[in-house]
Amino acid sequence: MSYRMRVRLEASAVPKTLELWLAEALPVDYRVLYGHTKGMRVVNVEISGSTAADIEAKRVALMETVRAAGFDGMTLDDTKPRQA
Repeated sequence: MSYRMRVRLEASAVPKTLELWLAEALPVDYRVLYGHTKGMRVVNVEISGSTAADIEAKRVALMETVRAAGFDGMTLDDTKPRQA
Protein backbone atom coordinates (compact mmCIF):
# COMPACT_ATOMS: atom_id res chain seq x y z
CA MET A 1 0.00 0.00 0.00
CA SER A 2 1.24 3.48 -0.79
CA TYR A 3 0.60 6.76 1.04
CA ARG A 4 1.05 10.42 0.08
CA MET A 5 0.91 13.83 1.71
CA ARG A 6 1.70 17.40 0.66
CA VAL A 7 3.64 20.17 2.41
CA ARG A 8 3.20 23.74 1.15
CA LEU A 9 6.00 26.28 1.61
CA GLU A 10 5.71 30.03 1.08
CA ALA A 11 7.71 30.48 -2.16
CA SER A 12 8.95 34.01 -1.44
CA ALA A 13 10.71 32.78 1.73
CA VAL A 14 12.55 29.88 0.08
CA PRO A 15 16.29 30.72 -0.23
CA LYS A 16 17.80 30.29 -3.71
CA THR A 17 20.07 27.40 -2.71
CA LEU A 18 17.11 25.57 -1.16
CA GLU A 19 15.04 26.22 -4.28
CA LEU A 20 17.78 24.64 -6.44
CA TRP A 21 17.95 21.63 -4.10
CA LEU A 22 14.17 21.21 -4.20
CA ALA A 23 14.16 21.49 -7.99
CA GLU A 24 17.07 19.17 -8.78
CA ALA A 25 18.27 16.96 -5.94
CA LEU A 26 15.34 15.51 -4.04
CA PRO A 27 15.14 11.76 -3.46
CA VAL A 28 12.52 9.78 -5.41
CA ASP A 29 10.00 9.84 -2.53
CA TYR A 30 9.53 13.59 -2.96
CA ARG A 31 8.00 15.56 -5.84
CA VAL A 32 7.99 19.37 -6.15
CA LEU A 33 5.23 21.38 -7.83
CA TYR A 34 4.91 25.15 -7.99
CA GLY A 35 1.55 26.85 -7.66
CA HIS A 36 -0.62 29.47 -5.99
CA THR A 37 -2.92 29.26 -3.01
CA LYS A 38 -4.76 31.93 -1.05
CA GLY A 39 -3.18 34.62 -3.23
CA MET A 40 0.46 33.65 -2.70
CA ARG A 41 3.01 31.59 -4.60
CA VAL A 42 3.78 28.28 -2.97
CA VAL A 43 6.15 25.36 -3.38
CA ASN A 44 4.20 22.11 -2.97
CA VAL A 45 6.34 19.17 -1.88
CA GLU A 46 4.52 15.85 -2.27
CA ILE A 47 5.88 13.04 -0.09
CA SER A 48 5.19 9.37 -0.78
CA GLY A 49 5.90 6.28 1.29
CA SER A 50 4.73 2.82 2.24
CA THR A 51 3.14 3.71 5.62
CA ALA A 52 1.74 6.80 7.34
CA ALA A 53 4.60 6.62 9.87
CA ASP A 54 7.13 6.49 7.02
CA ILE A 55 5.64 9.65 5.51
CA GLU A 56 5.62 11.45 8.86
CA ALA A 57 9.32 10.66 9.38
CA LYS A 58 10.10 11.96 5.87
CA ARG A 59 8.05 15.13 6.53
CA VAL A 60 9.96 15.82 9.76
CA ALA A 61 13.31 15.25 8.00
CA LEU A 62 12.28 17.52 5.10
CA MET A 63 11.18 20.32 7.43
CA GLU A 64 14.41 20.10 9.47
CA THR A 65 16.42 20.35 6.24
CA VAL A 66 14.31 23.25 4.96
CA ARG A 67 14.65 25.20 8.21
CA ALA A 68 18.42 24.50 8.36
CA ALA A 69 18.76 25.88 4.81
CA GLY A 70 17.39 29.24 5.96
CA PHE A 71 13.66 29.01 5.21
CA ASP A 72 11.85 31.36 7.59
CA GLY A 73 8.44 31.55 5.94
CA MET A 74 5.11 29.90 6.54
CA THR A 75 4.12 26.33 5.90
CA LEU A 76 0.51 26.19 4.79
CA ASP A 77 -2.01 23.51 5.73
CA ASP A 78 -0.05 20.27 5.31
CA THR A 79 -2.35 17.51 4.14
CA LYS A 80 -2.73 14.37 6.20
CA PRO A 81 -1.21 11.16 4.87
CA ARG A 82 -3.71 9.42 2.56
CA GLN A 83 -3.67 6.26 0.53
CA ALA A 84 -2.55 6.77 -3.05
